[in-house]
Amino acid sequence: MLNYRNALRVGTASCLEETSVDVSYEDGSPDDDDVPRRAIVAVLPPDQETRILMLTTYLNLARCASHVGRNKDAVVCATLAAGIAQHDEHTDHLITAKILRSRAHLAQNHLKQALRDSAAATELAPSDHKSVQLLARDVERAKRAALRANKQLAKEVSTWVQSAQSKFAEQGGNEADCAQQ
Repeated sequence: MLNYRNALRVGTASCLEETSVDVSYEDGSPDDDDVPRRAIVAVLPPDQETRILMLTTYLNLARCASHVGRNKDAVVCATLAAGIAQHDEHTDHLITAKILRSRAHLAQNHLKQALRDSAAATELAPSDHKSVQLLARDVERAKRAALRANKQLAKEVSTWVQSAQSKFAEQGGNEADCAQQ
């Protein structure tokens, strides 16, 4: 598992050199040569049983981190769990990881990322999956709340600008001069 170019990805490292590795990605994207060794976040063991243990451990760590308000850590753990789940095609665990990561993003007001993970969980989950439905509802509520807050801010800024322009006009200037200054 690598953290390279602002993305956590699963790949196979080869040609280990002192400071870099060559990587073939599991998702089929083009290979990278000379990836810094510090980009390696986790090494997946070759046996299925150990990977399942790592997967469930990362999911539990994500839950615990969310519970105590360490949402950045929850995002990282959920991302690592999602990488393992996707690698081993454990759809249920992948859905859980996406839900946990989306909720952690939501808690940090990272609406774009929360929407992305919610959409991915919705796409993967059966239509009657209750957790995914609740997540989609919560993300939609947050989206509407952010939109309301943005509209309110726009109104306040507009009122402030109009007030400033009228005061400028009262002092003998005109609106065209105000825009130039």
